[in-house]
Amino acid sequence: MREHNSKQRRLKHMLKLKRRQSGRLQNMQRLKKELRQKLQNEHGLKRKYVRRPKKIKPIDRLLKR
Repeated sequence: MREHNSKQRRLKHMLKLKRRQSGRLQNMQRLKKELRQKLQNEHGLKRKYVRRPKKIKPIDRLLKR
């Protein structure tokens, strides 16, 4: 019972917070999210080429033994 109540309380709190956020705030958050995604995508593209040698390293170690 207690856990359920605390969960409900937490959910109610979250809903209150969501309601409190104005349209402008939500818009700002959306812009931030889009920016973050764009950066992550660019980072992912960069990482793709950097990561390849890392995967080979442990195999090299095994071959050396």
